[in-house]
Amino acid sequence: MAKKKIMLLSDDLRMPSGVGTVSKNFVLGTIDKYDWVQVGGAVKHPDEGKVIDMNDIETNGSNGSRCISKETKK
Repeated sequence: MAKKKIMLLSDDLRMPSGVGTVSKNFVLGTIDKYDWVQVGGAVKHPDEGKVIDMNDIETNGSNGSRCISKETKK
């Protein structure tokens, strides 16, 4: 059975803001059940132009506390 795809509108999950941190925990905690697409942003983002493909992600632990992914430039 294919995973359901969910679009998340929030602060970028790579940012250390409260909303970004909660978004990251929420996505990484359910990545085995859902495919996620995030539309997010930040002012003066330090990772501007980087794209993270969640298909290449590996999590360690049930809550996804450790994240390893391939990042590419646009």
